[in-house]
Amino acid sequence: DNRVDDAQVIDMKLTAGVYRGEMRAEAGVAALYHNLGTQYVEYEACQGGVAIPYSLHTNPINIGYPDFLGFGAAVMGDGNFDIVYDMAQTDRKMMAACGLNIMYGPQIDVSTDPRWPRNSGTYGEVPEVVAGITTALVAGYQQGTEGVKLEGVSLSIKHFPGDGAAENGYESHTYQGQWRIYTTPGSLEKYQLPGFQAACDAGVSSIMPCYSRDTTDPRSVEQTYRGVVIPADQVGSAYSETMMQTLLTEAMGFKGFINTDSGILSTQTFGVETLTMPERYAKAISA
Repeated sequence: DNRVDDAQVIDMKLTAGVYRGEMRAEAGVAALYHNLGTQYVEYEACQGGVAIPYSLHTNPINIGYPDFLGFGAAVMGDGNFDIVYDMAQTDRKMMAACGLNIMYGPQIDVSTDPRWPRNSGTYGEVPEVVAGITTALVAGYQQGTEGVKLEGVSLSIKHFPGDGAAENGYESHTYQGQWRIYTTPGSLEKYQLPGFQAACDAGVSSIMPCYSRDTTDPRSVEQTYRGVVIPADQVGSAYSETMMQTLLTEAMGFKGFINTDSGILSTQTFGVETLTMPERYAKAISA
């Protein structure tokens, strides 16, 4: 994206970028950046690398559809999820035309704390609405609900099991936002998980765990899902066997890939700060 400089494109072997709305540049500028990226990739090929075309793509909000909260409002007004499926099909075709076949998202966290800074990236606060939107997203991008098809785009639904339950609304990218708090019995099952269950049922290719961790102290109440007790491991979700195995794989029936979020080994190391790097690798892979 616009925060990546030229050297990183070469050094990190980047072959794709995101044109973000806040850049507010004319189309010609985006085209120029795209062409420059292609030149870098061609340069890399001349040095013995693989010539993969560089692609610069945008977000659905930039191609005439509502933003995320707008989708939530639209489907509640229409009583169906047609607009979500239509958007997913449109974006899928654009991505497929660029040779892109996986998305690092979408975000389906339910908005449950008005202080959380990522509420604007959710589809709202109604779990049933979010679940329906999730099903439509999977069907539209992956070309059905039986696994990603050849012309489909594989999704990595995030941030499991729902990062909206943030203590004081803090964001889990930061140290103070490392805790997920469930203040009432059943809130994990009732509010946070319906969208992720819909994703599992629709055959989503991948699910991304959130950075944050749960707790057993008086701030939070022990949760269950379909009668299964979900004890707090007090480590980031990607490191939690309870979250990844007991809940996601066994209780929810997920059969796809687990795609961790960025930085869990070096930055968002909540609950595993004292482990060495190899130990973190081992714990995450084991989970």
